Amino acid sequence: MAAASAQAFGLPVQTSADEALEQELWRTVGTVAWLGEHLQGVPPEQRLRGNMAAFADLDAAERRHLTAVSKACIDAGLDKRKVALLERTATAFAEVLRRVLSDLDVLEDPRAPVVVQRHLALLNPGGET
Repeated sequence: MAAASAQAFGLPVQTSADEALEQELWRTVGTVAWLGEHLQGVPPEQRLRGNMAAFADLDAAERRHLTAVSKACIDAGLDKRKVALLERTATAFAEVLRRVLSDLDVLEDPRAPVVVQRHLALLNPGGET
């Protein structure tokens, strides 16, 4: 009975509220995308008939849910916190790199910025900055 319940309802997964909210956003985006692709493959005159009406209703409901989850993410400040974390990480990385170059006594070497920039470019293979 416990195994059947676990299969039906899932087992508890430790996560944060932010992670759960973000995962719900991603799941909902995936569902909306799938439903949209599915409905695009159906001739327009059949989209609201028979079984397709249920898909159209589900699509509308999922779009409303996506709007609600998106608003919850904005209200929770998820993107702002992610940007702040990235900024802190970049600042810490730059300080570590500066200290390594200093310890190697190459911080003032005129080649150092060129070499560092060339290797950091590997982190952004698409070329966007």
